[in-house]
Amino acid sequence: MDQLQARQARRPAHTGFPRQDVEWRGSRQAKRRGEASPKLAVVLTSYHAHFDVLSQYLLSFEANVRDAHRCRHLVVVSHTEEAAKLGRVLAPYSPRLPRVAPLLTIEDLPGVIRRLDPNSTLSLLPAAKNRGRLGRLYVCVKKAYALRYAHEVLDVEHALVTDSEAYVWKPISIGAVFSQEAQRPTVWFADAPFHHKTPRRVRDRPSIDANWCALHVYSDARSASAAQIRRQLPAPTATLFEYMGFFYQRRVFREYWASVTATWQSLSFFDALVAAHEAVPSCLAVGFWFEVSWLLFLFNRHRPQYEARNITAAIERAFGSAFVERSLYVNARLELLTRALSNQSLGAFQRFFSQTQLPFFRSDFRGASGRQGTRSSCLPVAMISGIAAPAASFQVNSAVPSWAFSACEDQLPAKGLPWVAHRIKT
Repeated sequence: MDQLQARQARRPAHTGFPRQDVEWRGSRQAKRRGEASPKLAVVLTSYHAHFDVLSQYLLSFEANVRDAHRCRHLVVVSHTEEAAKLGRVLAPYSPRLPRVAPLLTIEDLPGVIRRLDPNSTLSLLPAAKNRGRLGRLYVCVKKAYALRYAHEVLDVEHALVTDSEAYVWKPISIGAVFSQEAQRPTVWFADAPFHHKTPRRVRDRPSIDANWCALHVYSDARSASAAQIRRQLPAPTATLFEYMGFFYQRRVFREYWASVTATWQSLSFFDALVAAHEAVPSCLAVGFWFEVSWLLFLFNRHRPQYEARNITAAIERAFGSAFVERSLYVNARLELLTRALSNQSLGAFQRFFSQTQLPFFRSDFRGASGRQGTRSSCLPVAMISGIAAPAASFQVNSAVPSWAFSACEDQLPAKGLPWVAHRIKT
């Protein structure tokens, strides 16, 4: 960290859940018991419409994570009024969160940016996702600053970043989940080149797509040729927003942050991002560049410590070549793979997760068989229950619908799983 960031990090943290210093008191109580402050964290971004599904996630974490005391939670919302509202929403659940609540911190994005980057041009910060000219930057900015706050203010060494649409389905150890990633750091990517048409001629100039813009954020790709861009990808046709376990080690993320600010000659990370996108306005149309940029940074700057692995190959081993060849958009990629869930493919899903032992998965509860997205479709729950933990235990980037806990009660992995009524549809 530079001196300015060090000064910011030394300031005491804002009050946590429910905006009354609970987080600080929980840390103090841990020290009295001789326990170290947790160095792991789940970092979530949220806003008012998702507070019920966020509550559901926290209850599931309390219920199913055996070592919840080892992991902090940081929730970053859009503004101070939202932070206060979230405190009020969570207050009735506090008796059911004896381990989670003391290690929960709530902050608002403008306050986080002012604390970490006081030179930022906050007048350019969008009010919300997809609002205004820079609206597509908003979610990525929110995640990056939330992560930085966890590292530098809460003194976390290893963080998982997701949004409030999450759920822990089965008993797991969060320490073991982080250890799995630390023991074999991986850049997962999807690649099924037989689906891509061979171009009539090799292009000199690259396409301005998600991969290009992700590289551009930390390295200024304006002068790079198509061949130079291809050499910075795990495969020429790779997509990287696939496995939902997005982990960030503090030491390496500090390097990424410094690379972004140095590339765009800015003291402020936010201003550097604005400069990068204003230099190539077409990148403003790209939504999820932050995770892709981070993975490409790891791939290009931290090999062989981080290993690039093709998730499409793992899918093919479990499902067979014919399944993968039917659809690049769904069947060859992990992000949307559960859309291919059916009675016929259920066994292959169980085989895939048993082989890979991946704890994180995404499901929008609209499988390929039956009446999609209705209460009769319990296949996602059947899939989860049929796979031994820790594989397919931690749902992220997708909300579990309220109806699943009643309509699919006989297929749940355990009785009495916590849930909160909400209307969020992934």
